Amino acid sequence: MTDESEPRPRPSSTTPRVETVMSWTVDEPAVRRGPWWRLGVVAAALIAVVLAFWGAPRLWAVFADGMRGPYGRFPQPVAAQPPVRSARRVASVPRSTVIYGGLAIMPARDGVRAVDIVTGRVYWRYPKGKVPVGDVDRSAGDVFLESTSGELVKVDVRSGRIRWSRKVPDIGDDRSIVPDADAATLAFIGSDGMAGISRTTGKVRWTRKWPGTCPYDSGFSHVAVVPGTLAIACNDYGSRNNAVVGFDPATGATRWVLRVSQLSAGASRPSDMVDTLGLVGDRLAVANDDTTGLLDPATGRVEAQRRWKDRPVAFAGGLQVNVCMDKKDEAICGFDPVTGAELWRRPSGHVPQLGESLAVAGGRVYVVSEVSRNGTVVRELAVFDGRTGRVLGRSPITGEADYVYGPVTDGVIAIGGGFYTDLYAERPDIRSPRRLPS
Repeated sequence: MTDESEPRPRPSSTTPRVETVMSWTVDEPAVRRGPWWRLGVVAAALIAVVLAFWGAPRLWAVFADGMRGPYGRFPQPVAAQPPVRSARRVASVPRSTVIYGGLAIMPARDGVRAVDIVTGRVYWRYPKGKVPVGDVDRSAGDVFLESTSGELVKVDVRSGRIRWSRKVPDIGDDRSIVPDADAATLAFIGSDGMAGISRTTGKVRWTRKWPGTCPYDSGFSHVAVVPGTLAIACNDYGSRNNAVVGFDPATGATRWVLRVSQLSAGASRPSDMVDTLGLVGDRLAVANDDTTGLLDPATGRVEAQRRWKDRPVAFAGGLQVNVCMDKKDEAICGFDPVTGAELWRRPSGHVPQLGESLAVAGGRVYVVSEVSRNGTVVRELAVFDGRTGRVLGRSPITGEADYVYGPVTDGVIAIGGGFYTDLYAERPDIRSPRRLPS
């Protein structure tokens, strides 16, 4: 019997058939796929195409923006309120640090870090960041950073999300941010001029060089925001044109100019500076030497003017604080800026070192002063009730701290005088202050 005539065994119903395709031997699938399988393949291909042309770039951007974190829970403020009865140094941070919640946002060797003040742990890190610019936009919880490539970057502090990153005009050095110039605009201020930037998109809305009526120097100038007006005390040491200038935050246009000589009715020299700005109700308060004026912020018109025996140094919440004369020496006094009534007077020994050594916040007055203790001169932080002048607390401070930096907020007062700033809080449980970044 030939091979062709030999009977071939029939495969059992349980044995899979084997077929030869070219030189490969493959098993026939035991189960044939239906039309739904083909539909799934088509859908997967469409998803791949969409990811390639739309989703992938956005997915890559999450990693390409450079943000690292956040890690763990958002830390709460160091204390429930700024220090009153006692203050303890809880940390030392670089001078350009800003505070939000329980975080210190600061420059570091590896970018900008947001660090838990109490634990020292990194909450988030932005390697492309160079330094924080100005203060936090507290209404939205955003911080502004200058990147290593020169962009202005807006970051949501709590989530670490980068809201926008934009190239900004060259406005010189000593840059700062006024985040609430108006509802739609933040003011980006530098030594050569300023720019109005959209708070939502970061798009530059306008740019202005400082006009001749505004001799701006960041070391001597002050800024106040009143509805519809960005008021800047344009001070430059030795300038004969020092003035307060009101700008329209929506366009950058100059609305009005009030020269120091106009405020003081010729009693002061043209080179004298505007000492401080503040808000009294809906009016702008301006002080020069022993003279104050209450201005209509829309027109710059002086509605009320008063000369004092003393020197005004701060306005806040309907309170004016002056450095005044006691029987033998200087003291500090609280006044009603509208009526001129003296509210309280504290004896010598509590005079601020400098105008920047005093802050008014939350109805309290914080003063960094030098006092004599057992024949030794020491620095201390004194806290007063803003309406009565009653001493609420005194705490010794260390180092060469002279200035009160930034807002007194989030349970912390920042006091500094050099490259580092000390953070004080009412936290007796923190015995060993940290130096950040570690």
